[in-house]
Amino acid sequence: MRKEFKKYEIFINDDKEGVLFRAKMDRRSALSSAAKIAIGAGVAVVAAAGVAAYFATRPPERIVETVIQERTVVETVGGKEVTRTVVETVTGTPITTTTPTVRPTVPVKGGKLILQHRVQCRNLDPRRSTSIDDLYVNILTHDSLVRYSGDLDKGITIVPHLAESFKKIDEYRYEFKLRKGIKFHDGTDLTAKDVEYTMLTFWGYHDWNKKFVSPHSVFYAPYFDPEKLEVVDDYTIRIGTRDEYPNYGPFLWDLPRLSIIPEKASEEMGDRYNLNPIGSGPFKLVKWEEPVISLVRNEDYWIKGLPYLDAIDYVYIPEPAVAEVRLLTGYVDLILGVPFKDIEAIDNTPGFGATSERSWENCFLMINSTKPYLENKYVRQALLYAINKQAILDSVYHGHGILGMPGYIPPWHWAYNPEIKPYPYDPGKAKDLLAKGGYPDGFEVELMVNNVYPWLDVAQMVKQDWEAIGLRVNIRPGEEEASYAFVFDLSYDIFLTRFNGGLLSYDPHGPHFTWLYGKMPEGFRDEALKQKAGQFWPHGMWWGMWHGPEAEKAWDLIDKGAKTDDINKRKQIYGELQKIIAEEVAPAVQPIILANQLAAFKDTVHGFEQDFGGRFYAENIWIER
Repeated sequence: MRKEFKKYEIFINDDKEGVLFRAKMDRRSALSSAAKIAIGAGVAVVAAAGVAAYFATRPPERIVETVIQERTVVETVGGKEVTRTVVETVTGTPITTTTPTVRPTVPVKGGKLILQHRVQCRNLDPRRSTSIDDLYVNILTHDSLVRYSGDLDKGITIVPHLAESFKKIDEYRYEFKLRKGIKFHDGTDLTAKDVEYTMLTFWGYHDWNKKFVSPHSVFYAPYFDPEKLEVVDDYTIRIGTRDEYPNYGPFLWDLPRLSIIPEKASEEMGDRYNLNPIGSGPFKLVKWEEPVISLVRNEDYWIKGLPYLDAIDYVYIPEPAVAEVRLLTGYVDLILGVPFKDIEAIDNTPGFGATSERSWENCFLMINSTKPYLENKYVRQALLYAINKQAILDSVYHGHGILGMPGYIPPWHWAYNPEIKPYPYDPGKAKDLLAKGGYPDGFEVELMVNNVYPWLDVAQMVKQDWEAIGLRVNIRPGEEEASYAFVFDLSYDIFLTRFNGGLLSYDPHGPHFTWLYGKMPEGFRDEALKQKAGQFWPHGMWWGMWHGPEAEKAWDLIDKGAKTDDINKRKQIYGELQKIIAEEVAPAVQPIILANQLAAFKDTVHGFEQDFGGRFYAENIWIER
């Protein structure tokens, strides 16, 4: 049977080598990222030649009945030339395939998984990781005290992992009992001393932090207290919060991100740990040579019988359409970036499967409220009323998601206020609000956007909607890292990008503190940490620089929500906070679309599941052989 696939497009920066992959970061991007985001050394930059070489050594394992070719065109977007590679199906030749009548249902060991990811990894040391793709590798190589469990329908809970149990012992402290016999990849025992070391370095209280910056310290140091960190014995540790935060609501929810680090290896290796991490996770790092991160099974993994796979090659392929080609032609087993328009076609293709699951992945606007024309809330409201979100959901996301709600809490979350609804599409009201805000004739505004699918597509539709109400919109496409340099400089107007709230924490405190909070936390009583926080405050955490009386009310509510673990009280607090965010159009994160997370795979791949934040646990994946 001949299979016909729709035509599709991808966005590319450079086509010098294979026309498939993004070129090196420019110097400004690299320097800005290092200086302002402090993501650390050891960044390996992808080379197109490396991509081509990797796939040249790996013949396809499946023949798909289509012929796929690429041709390159150059178009002008926002006044800048952007090279686009059109990937299309041409002739097809029928072939005969044999499908086994009996499929295995019991997991089997063995095999290598070739897994695609979209964003280039920067740091393999969990303390220095800043992206979800870094996190994917962290989870493969490291374990944490606790994990998320459950699903969005039944509810998300915290369950023991490296800790066999935990209990609250007073209003400030929890006690964790560690499992015995767990070893790091170098053969050393995992003990409470390693947990203590991990906490101190994540929080910013160790000599390690004099050499290396952990961006995570900003999240944890205001709340967790090193003086209440107590090693009771080799397998018992107590962790506590500062006096200002009794019954700290996010306590347990903050811990899954803290991958346990071996003290001895970390101290001996220094910066080399970022390139050669040694965790206790199900897979060991063999080599990091872009575009591939190679891992092998940890034969001494503490969960009996796991992992199933022999090895994983984690391959950087930034463009979804290219990843799709690699999957359908047999080079890749599992892809995490799938073109929205093709997900059903892939799922209906014999030999393949696909998933489209709810997530916390936002396509959102970050508005710089220091600009006079964006400081007024009526202008910001006008921007939202002018956008036809449903058209974007239909034409760009092909229905895989929902309309974005003002703020951070999705409708499936326990803290969601059902009174909060998406701003409806009403260009007439948008024009009235522009006039009310003092701009009846509109103004010129720059829309900065990542120059990759799907955000550039969304930006084009937003530009059209805003110009319909009188704005003069200039799109500035660019690399994501370079764009964030302008965010830190406050030299941008509006940035259209993405944010996965579940990457931080399932608890609502995480995203609100990260994106909205504009004052020094009262828990930052340590002067040295205040100075360290200066690397991130005000621009690094106070995104959009929202200010004024309503912003201050919101900050107080964020504090209040952190000071109780009573879920009913917290729900009331965050409900009030959401009302303020919706009315004021708080500049930090205004979602346009809450997108589903898509994945596609060969039907021989089993056991793959993602949670609300995109995490997956590869020890459960097995390949039919």
